[in-house]
Amino acid sequence: MANEKAGFTVRAAIIAVALSLFLLASSSYIAIKIGALPWPIIFSVIVSGGIIKLLSRSQRLNVHEINVAQAGASIGGLVAAGIVFTVPGIIYLNQTQNLDIAWTNPYLLGLLTAVAGLLGILLSVPLKYTFVDEEQLPYPAGTAGAELLKLGQTGGRQLFFILLCGAGAAVFALVRDIYFPAGFTFTALTLLGIYVAIIPLPLAVSMGYILGKRTGLAWFGGAVIGWLMIIPWLTQRGLAFESTKAIVQNLGMGMVLGAGIGFFVSYIIPRIRRIFAPMLKSGGLYFRLLPLIVFLSLAVLLFIGVPFWAASLAVFGVFIMVPVAARMTGETNIDPLEQFGIFIGLVIAFVYNYAAQDLSMFSLFMIVTF
Repeated sequence: MANEKAGFTVRAAIIAVALSLFLLASSSYIAIKIGALPWPIIFSVIVSGGIIKLLSRSQRLNVHEINVAQAGASIGGLVAAGIVFTVPGIIYLNQTQNLDIAWTNPYLLGLLTAVAGLLGILLSVPLKYTFVDEEQLPYPAGTAGAELLKLGQTGGRQLFFILLCGAGAAVFALVRDIYFPAGFTFTALTLLGIYVAIIPLPLAVSMGYILGKRTGLAWFGGAVIGWLMIIPWLTQRGLAFESTKAIVQNLGMGMVLGAGIGFFVSYIIPRIRRIFAPMLKSGGLYFRLLPLIVFLSLAVLLFIGVPFWAASLAVFGVFIMVPVAARMTGETNIDPLEQFGIFIGLVIAFVYNYAAQDLSMFSLFMIVTF
């Protein structure tokens, strides 16, 4: 509204950067520990709102300022996912397959991450008009964050209860990681090839509640089918546990990739003009920024050692996968970004193999990370 204060302030920017660095570290730990990374939006809203409330004292809270701070802070957690779910694969392959894949320079990796993030943001912002304004997709975590922003303005018992629950979950998680980090394992079922371990995760329970019944049960159903049906069935036929585990993981990844490809073919391609139409209405600044970031992306990929055509296909792959990821996030709050990256990497590897051109594993890792 015209009489509301601007959200982008020096204070909001400082809070965003500080929280982003914190979330970069904590989200990396969470992603490695549980193999998934819930969106950091809600944490960012609570902490950003709390800090701004303390600094504002008796002044009325500016919800736009909190929104800017939490949006910037959330980037740290999301950048962590892009790195943690991809780059450690170099260590894994070097240790398990006796390969000698070079480890990237951390400064170059940071530069690659920055330009890739800018490109993703530039492509994502116009999609808001399609997926949020027109189709009104739920975006569960974003919606929950918006509700918290409202509570931040009005305050009251609900906000106090949320903070109390957060503090309780933090204490519980700390005690859990100190005294029973591995959870509770049912060893009696291992003879049947069933490996069940229960790890109490308030984070997972709360995200399941936010996602809703359909998505939450779909996740649970995938775990039941994989761990209680397919793995025991394969184990009883003489396969080693590690082999059955790899088969189930590959099946799951294949299903996600297949669903993403099917969605792109059936939904994105027929509506591609309407989906990207908002970009045409974004004004001259957008069309000056986008070519610049594309050029910077190509330059960084080339500088880091990725061949020209592979780098070009990687940038083109971002244009394809951003609308797919935006749609999936809007419907399910799930963005399997590393698997979309792997898909683009596999396509580029196939093209290079078909053309009898060399493409190093290091280049593939950088493409997937980008």
